[in-house]
Amino acid sequence: MSQYSEDTAHDDELVVPIGQDILVVDDDPKNLVAIEAALGPLGRRLVLAHSGTEALSRLLEQDFALILLDVMMPKMDGFEAAKLIRSRERNRATPIIFITGLAWEETDILRSYELGAFDFLVKPVRAEVLRAKASVFLLLQERTLALREALARIHDRELAKLYQAEQAARLLAELAKRRALFLSQASAILGASLDIDDTLRNVAQAAVPGIADWCAVELVGEDGVLRQVAVAHVDPTKITLARELRERYPTPPDAPTGVPNVIRTGTSELYTEIPDAMLVQGARDPEHLRLIRELGLRSAMIVPIFDRGRAVGAISFVTAESGERYSADDLQMAEQLGERASVAIANARLYEQAKVAIQLRDDFVSIAGHELRTPLATLSLQMEALLQIRDDTPIAEVRHRGTKLAKQVARMSSLADQLLDVSQLATKRLELAHERFDLGALAREIVARITDEVPDARISIDAREVVGRWDQARIDQVVTNLVTNAIKYGDSKPVSVRVDGDATEAILTVADQGIGIATDDQARIFERFERAVSPRRFGGLGLGLWIVKQLVDAHGGSINVASTPATGTTFTVTLPRQPA
Repeated sequence: MSQYSEDTAHDDELVVPIGQDILVVDDDPKNLVAIEAALGPLGRRLVLAHSGTEALSRLLEQDFALILLDVMMPKMDGFEAAKLIRSRERNRATPIIFITGLAWEETDILRSYELGAFDFLVKPVRAEVLRAKASVFLLLQERTLALREALARIHDRELAKLYQAEQAARLLAELAKRRALFLSQASAILGASLDIDDTLRNVAQAAVPGIADWCAVELVGEDGVLRQVAVAHVDPTKITLARELRERYPTPPDAPTGVPNVIRTGTSELYTEIPDAMLVQGARDPEHLRLIRELGLRSAMIVPIFDRGRAVGAISFVTAESGERYSADDLQMAEQLGERASVAIANARLYEQAKVAIQLRDDFVSIAGHELRTPLATLSLQMEALLQIRDDTPIAEVRHRGTKLAKQVARMSSLADQLLDVSQLATKRLELAHERFDLGALAREIVARITDEVPDARISIDAREVVGRWDQARIDQVVTNLVTNAIKYGDSKPVSVRVDGDATEAILTVADQGIGIATDDQARIFERFERAVSPRRFGGLGLGLWIVKQLVDAHGGSINVASTPATGTTFTVTLPRQPA
């Protein structure tokens, strides 16, 4: 039998003492130093032990107000040490807080409580959290000591009252354990899926009946509309009633209280008690009041859900049938759940964005590979034909074939330029070289150049002098892309180009009378790899208009499209004449 075990046999008749010092047990000296620094402001002496065996020796020498016990230690881990500590009557009431470096499963949490742990912390431990938790247990110990002294002075009637107070303290401790277990379970649920709707539905169901009779989760969608994505109730028949109430009497977006206000301000709301007078005041008509009363609301909490620092939703907890009343401690627990839900939402949205990015990459590789193979194949065939040409071939035919080769090289060069632009624009590495020039003159020059390259094109231009400061090469790219697109999709009909403006803005308009763009397609044609027509018929990477929009945006301008199928399309670009 060990010395510690032998000592246990002599403590059965002792009144369990309460020490003043804090025992810290950890095999890592760095952790001991960090804990010592965190608890220094409490003004308590810290006794440091580097192993479970050393900790047991210290407990034979003196009593402690609190034990901070590392779980992962060689030879004797924290669980075994706690079991031996609790086997000694003298130490059975000493608070133990486990400190672990791993995320615990529910079984680990239950085991720690079975061994008599009062709480647990996960490394890295924030100093303020450790200090706050230690303060609570030290305060409880001080109050317990004061209670004992009072018990020695007061008579039997007062003893009964103090016993009730002790029972209340035990109840509070039990509630604290229950809250910790709920948060642990909720964290596991939130981390189990990257489908945000499923995750939040599971959280609502986990809250009922554990901490609420009714729980609802609402999120603001990408369209800015607030939607209820999850609801759970101890009485399933009342879910329909709750939804009817929300649909018939939605809370106004500018309401000073309720879910919209919590999302708008990012601040939680606590209603410890909901008296009937509050229901009467909030009801819009007798039917509204009847429905609210039928739900039997007693107490409520609403906490925000955040995404990248912005409130995007809220979780509502309501008690009814149970008659429970929420407290500030309950609100703190609900806010912790809201923080965990916020992390889950952020992770789910990042996952969705990653999937979209991967799909875009795959689409890009597929489209780029196809588009680059086409001119390469043509170029290869024309090179073979050129190599087989006879010495007596007329020079005109040689030039003709050389011209075809040059066109394929130009096409490949254009594709390469687009790929480079995509890289620069996607990574925000595009730099503009602003210079003063006449947009009207540039447009006339571009139209003349395209007319030389495409003699069959019918382009009219009305361009007055509009001088401003822009990146000339990039604006050339914008105008060229819009005009060549108009020719490409213009069904061989006339194309018109117009440059106008006022004192602050330049306006470029390119219109065709071609196939047009369906209304449903107009919103997406400025996205990467998007086309309003079949790529097999017209080819291309589907990047032209996306690049145009990025370049216009980079200049602080805007681009709009107006189109009617089979009638034509008009693109309007507006540019500030001076950079911002």
